Amino acid sequence: MKRIQNIMFILLCLSIMRPLFAHNEYIKLDGNGNITLTTNLSEAIKWDDYTNLPLWLIFTEDNIPSELTTSWVPDDFRNAYTQWVDAQYGCLSFIETDPDPDTENDRIEIDFSINPDDFNDPVWELALTTWVIQNQTRFIVHDQNTGQTTNILFNNTDDFYFTWTHTQSWGLQNFLHVALHETGHLIGLNHCTQPNYPVMIAVFDYYNIFHPRVWLTDDDKQGWQNLCDYITGIEDFITITSEYETYNVDQTYAGVLSRTFTDVFPYGDYITQWGNYQIQALSNCGEILVYESPYGDVLIPPLPNYIWQRDSYGNVIAKVSTSGIF
Repeated sequence: MKRIQNIMFILLCLSIMRPLFAHNEYIKLDGNGNITLTTNLSEAIKWDDYTNLPLWLIFTEDNIPSELTTSWVPDDFRNAYTQWVDAQYGCLSFIETDPDPDTENDRIEIDFSINPDDFNDPVWELALTTWVIQNQTRFIVHDQNTGQTTNILFNNTDDFYFTWTHTQSWGLQNFLHVALHETGHLIGLNHCTQPNYPVMIAVFDYYNIFHPRVWLTDDDKQGWQNLCDYITGIEDFITITSEYETYNVDQTYAGVLSRTFTDVFPYGDYITQWGNYQIQALSNCGEILVYESPYGDVLIPPLPNYIWQRDSYGNVIAKVSTSGIF
């Protein structure tokens, strides 16, 4: 008689965050327009949930470098800010709008500049970003105390040393690379000194020219997520509980799996959407997904003809996992 195969679970407590200090410097302007620079994440000024931060993409043929076009530039800039928005879970988003004719300086202006007075060093400075000012949960794009307007200006002065490019051409300055970097400053990140050349690295050298970053690295994403109030810290975790240790194949077990999210200091994290439970059995061909469900039920179908990893009692070993979005 064929022996009934049992599944023995290895229960996983899943960590759901990355290392906290990918960026060793965080910057945000406070309500008085003062720059706060800190290496202590708990002191960093964070974004509350804010949607549709207004962007005005002014790009005109008069200001765009001759190597670029009026279609490439806005498309690349949209690519840049979309990558940053997609790297976190709803903490902040942008919207492109035309300026309100009745309200002066009510948008974040994005443009090329041909005026050397806009840059500290018009020969070498690729672009310049001024900061969105945070006053509690309100964001100001024009500070009436200082007269400063929030914007990103890319350098197209006559003495500018570099040549812009839309492609990943060696020796030329890729616009998307710089747009990603400057948008990182706009959302509140200072330079990152990690050794694997993230987008937010401080030093621009020949590596960046020959290997332009047109996507965000894990270090960039970690720094951004750390500026969102409700993103979980590395100390938070999910615990999965199973009612039984072993389960017969082809038998239904209703509601025997449960999961608990534990939020520890600093508090304020919560899960907005749970993922499915997944059960993966261990075989000579790696981990095989044998069951998946949004509910805490277990119904293991007959196992296919693999060589399964077993415990000392002959039970097939399986891994249970789950996930959550904050």
